[in-house]
Amino acid sequence: MDLEPNPKKFQAHTISPAEFQAALSAGQKKWLKRMSIITDPILRARVEHAETLAGGAKAAAADAPPATKAEAKAAAQQLAAAAEAMRAAVIKT
Repeated sequence: MDLEPNPKKFQAHTISPAEFQAALSAGQKKWLKRMSIITDPILRARVEHAETLAGGAKAAAADAPPATKAEAKAAAQQLAAAAEAMRAAVIKT
């Protein structure tokens, strides 16, 4: 089966319009027009906090000593996945 993506139906999930614009490359700005913004302040704060924690864990993993680097990297990946899942769950509701 030959499936082709339909960029007209692509959507970006962001906290704000400014974040949406900042996340796009020059090429994407030409065709990615749809965004979904989290307007509930409590949910937005939770998602932002989860993403901040994930970013901090990633930075900490990069600076971790060799003996714990793999474990720190795995923990950072789990936090990033959890933050992404949280954002996706908020958008679906």
